[in-house]
Amino acid sequence: MRDTGFDRRTWQDTSADVVHQLMERLPDRIESASEHRLARNLLISIADGPQGDDGRDALLARRVEVLIRLGNSGDAAALARAAQNPPRDEAGARREIEAELLAGNMEMACIDLRALAERSSTQWAQDGLALCKVRAGEPGAMPPPDMGRLGARARIGGAPLPDDPRPVSR
Repeated sequence: MRDTGFDRRTWQDTSADVVHQLMERLPDRIESASEHRLARNLLISIADGPQGDDGRDALLARRVEVLIRLGNSGDAAALARAAQNPPRDEAGARREIEAELLAGNMEMACIDLRALAERSSTQWAQDGLALCKVRAGEPGAMPPPDMGRLGARARIGGAPLPDDPRPVSR
């Protein structure tokens, strides 16, 4: 059990809609260290889903997004990884990979990218796989031609984290 001060009953009598609204209202930056820690602990707590949570990981995905927004990339990566291993869908895999990259866990991100690329032929996965192959020094590996559109995946190739780590949509 994580020492967060919250137990499994945290959301016991709260609807999923209210929980989503509360997460939306969290500011991008919390000035108070104690308020930031409280928000972090609430977001990483191992609590049963609120009433009306459909179990499709929408709440979990939102928690990961908010943790990243608050600058808690390591916690976001751990939460994403704990959700479903491996993630059952590409969106979940991408969230996990991006959280790993923002947390600086290049090796874990490449492990996850290789697994995703085996089941997905999207350009997003293939560009990430290409970067991982270059990073590993695999013969004949070539980076994608336009590194500026890769968002956080560019970190695999040694580029600094962009101002906006979200990838440009394609």
